[in-house]
Amino acid sequence: MLKTNWENKEKLSSYLKAHPSINNLYKVNNGYDYLAEAIFGNVKELEEFMDELDKKIPLEDMKSHYIIEDLKREGFLNEA
Repeated sequence: MLKTNWENKEKLSSYLKAHPSINNLYKVNNGYDYLAEAIFGNVKELEEFMDELDKKIPLEDMKSHYIIEDLKREGFLNEA
């Protein structure tokens, strides 16, 4: 979950859309601007991404959540 100031929203969106590790990107509400699903090979790659992002675009807030276990994945696609 990412939040930036009004002036940097489009810059953040463009950066995230172009980044190869971002798998899905959503515009959201309730205090944040974007929800980004990213895939990294290891924690070091994630930390490098976060450092690079912090240098390029000032964020007001960022929350990270890590997937511990897949409990159900895209079930509606398997019903056809």
